[in-house]
Amino acid sequence: MNYRLTKTFAVLALAAISLASLQDGVLIRRVLKENSKDTYKVESVTKFSVDTPAGAQEGSATTLTTIEAKMGALKDNGSAAAYTMTTTTDKLEMDGMMGANAPTPDKVPPVTIEGIIDSQNRITGAKPVGKASMNPMQMLGGSEAAQFGLFVQFPDKAVKEGDTWTINVPASMMTGKEAQTLTAKFVGTRDVDGQKLYVVSVSGKVKIEPDMDAMKKAMTEGGNDPTMGMDLKIKGTADIDAENLIDPATGSTVSAKTHVKGATDVEIVQMSMQMKATSDTTVKMTLKK
Repeated sequence: MNYRLTKTFAVLALAAISLASLQDGVLIRRVLKENSKDTYKVESVTKFSVDTPAGAQEGSATTLTTIEAKMGALKDNGSAAAYTMTTTTDKLEMDGMMGANAPTPDKVPPVTIEGIIDSQNRITGAKPVGKASMNPMQMLGGSEAAQFGLFVQFPDKAVKEGDTWTINVPASMMTGKEAQTLTAKFVGTRDVDGQKLYVVSVSGKVKIEPDMDAMKKAMTEGGNDPTMGMDLKIKGTADIDAENLIDPATGSTVSAKTHVKGATDVEIVQMSMQMKATSDTTVKMTLKK
């Protein structure tokens, strides 16, 4: 009987300590370790519809990729590290109006991005290395917008359940020349396969105003040009809703799921044709163990 009481009190004590920890707030930080590596499998499924003078054109795209993220030399007294992300396309299937021009995976070169990462999981100075390649779904507000929810930036201070903070979305050839923001929220903790993970959601709306000249150049260098030489102007928005599961010990993302709904206005300049396009994208990312 005494053993059972002792065990019960021990469990209650651990629960109280855990609850007190959450009430005091948790500080979410990325552990920076030179030469460490995380490998992710990413599945992206997009359904799109384009209203054309000939009627609605619908289609879909499924992409399977592998992201290998490596940390290099530590910088600034260990508060930051060189960071490289290489994305390899394992599968790319498209149908509908873009299917005929979709490249096969062997024609899509790996995409490598280099930058600097800090303990708040913020990546700065990111730039492509070598040939750039782009998924045509990016033009409809799907692919790149989904990435904003996959690598969440951590808050400046400790957070409690329900606390929110702002995530910066840097200017890019896809979103436009101005930086934008999303909202992150500490949802709490969740037990997954015996491991306690932090749950962080990301939500908000970003403007989509691509630099079409830069995008076309990147896609052509990558071996595909779904614009088929047309002069396009695209403007729209992407609504983002993501959930990230974070390892408290390392700050690495264990898994993430992002849903993006895009709405864009597309103009084909040579034909004086204007169309409206919508897209619905779901991205699932899982850390490979």
